[in-house]
Amino acid sequence: MLSRIRHENVIRFYDFFIDRHFLYVVMERCSGGELFQKVIQMKRFCEEDAAHLCRQIMNAVAYIHKISICHRDIKGENFLLDGDPDIRSCTVKMIDFGLATIIYPGERLRDICGSPHYLAPELLGQDYRFEVDLWSTGVLMYLLLYGHYPYDGSSQNDIMTKILRSPIQWTHHKYTPSPECLDFLKRLLCRKASHRMTAVDALEHPWLAEPADESVSDSVPVPGEILRSAHRRATATRKKVEPEIEQRRNSFLKQIEDDYNKGIKHGQRLYPAAVEEVSGRPEFLRRDNKLVTAPSWTLKLKHGSMENQGDEMIGAVPCEAEEDRQMRRRTSEVDLGEDHKAKLRAMFEDFKRERSSLLSGTQDDE
Repeated sequence: MLSRIRHENVIRFYDFFIDRHFLYVVMERCSGGELFQKVIQMKRFCEEDAAHLCRQIMNAVAYIHKISICHRDIKGENFLLDGDPDIRSCTVKMIDFGLATIIYPGERLRDICGSPHYLAPELLGQDYRFEVDLWSTGVLMYLLLYGHYPYDGSSQNDIMTKILRSPIQWTHHKYTPSPECLDFLKRLLCRKASHRMTAVDALEHPWLAEPADESVSDSVPVPGEILRSAHRRATATRKKVEPEIEQRRNSFLKQIEDDYNKGIKHGQRLYPAAVEEVSGRPEFLRRDNKLVTAPSWTLKLKHGSMENQGDEMIGAVPCEAEEDRQMRRRTSEVDLGEDHKAKLRAMFEDFKRERSSLLSGTQDDE
């Protein structure tokens, strides 16, 4: 899916490689770190800064929706920054397409996925389409400007119940958003999906419109306490893991450690089953992956001698040779001339006759 995406606000995927032990994914490097981490480091953060970030996020959302991709896991942790250290000049990059899917015309999804605080109402027990990404973006901007989630609770069920039934609190005792900002958030966090803004509509909203005069564009700064609160809540929810998943993860890590220690102690190769599983995959054999593994060997009998042709092989992929570019057979198959084959057949017949005579002699002795 990532291979078809080309947009300045979406992480660039280049290629992936598989060898006998690992999967390697080559992606664009983002030097600015996570979005929330950058915001919390700023001495001053105002609505204009938030609008600049949101504008780029909406550009990414509008693009993936245009090519029929629904992200389904939009949250602060899934946006990185790149380029200029100034937040008004840096580039926002959407990442983590692990839950993303393609929605075809007329299709509606029903599976529940995503982070609990960011779930849209229609995603809980109903069918849905691209509108869930707009709700999640609204939750992200609400968290950034208010310092807490629009819906929070002591458990996932509590959060989901509030998403379905409770109204959103739009007032804050330390910060009052501008009318344009408030209208923008309300049109994203609209419980009825059909009344929610699309990403294209959001980009045309006055709050995201580029300011005509930068000198008058600064709005009231968001208190640092709100930003720190937003960062704490985002970090806390990231660390929460279901007990069952935590147990499975710990068991898996312990198994890896035990296998590693066993391999070090006894000189054994790790995960033989896993090696067999990946070694035959097409990705492992692709020539354009340019993976260099142990060379293959082809034995050739020529005038009674055996020549090593392994230098002409890289992995299981044929390279250009002087004679031909055909895939050479493995060690289990030996290329022989007709005269050599005839000699081998004659030797085999002699062996069978000698064996028969030995067996008949043994029977006579009995």
